[in-house]
Amino acid sequence: MVLPVELPGFALETVAALSRCCIPVSMPVIGSILAGASIGSLFDPKVLWFCFLRLVAFPLAVYGALTFLPIDPLLKSISVLMTGMPAGSTTSILAEQYGCDSLFASRLVFASTLFSVVTLPLLCVIL
Repeated sequence: MVLPVELPGFALETVAALSRCCIPVSMPVIGSILAGASIGSLFDPKVLWFCFLRLVAFPLAVYGALTFLPIDPLLKSISVLMTGMPAGSTTSILAEQYGCDSLFASRLVFASTLFSVVTLPLLCVIL
C-alpha cells in the first residue's frame, strides 16, 4: 500500500490467506492461557471495569460527542459501534509474546467478547 508497486497475484493470495488465519489461531492460544485461571477470576473488578469502559462508557461518550456535530448518521453509527467492540483476540498473543500479563489480557478478551453479546445489540437499539 505504501509503494506504488503492485504485488503479483500469488503474493496477494498468500497474504490474504495468512490474514484469515489470525483469529482461528489466536482462539486456542487464549483458551490455553485461560485454562489455568479459575472461573471467579474471569470476572474480577478490574476486568469488569475494563468491560464497562470499553463496551458502555466509551461508546456513549462518542455518541454524545458526535450528537452535537453535523455528521452523517451512518458515520456516527459506525463510529459508535466500532468504539463498542470487544477487545481484539490478538491482545493475548501480543501480551504473551512481549512478556506481559497474558492471563489478564485473555480474561479481558473473554469477558469483553461475552458481554458484547448484550451491549452491541443495545447500542444498535440506541442508534
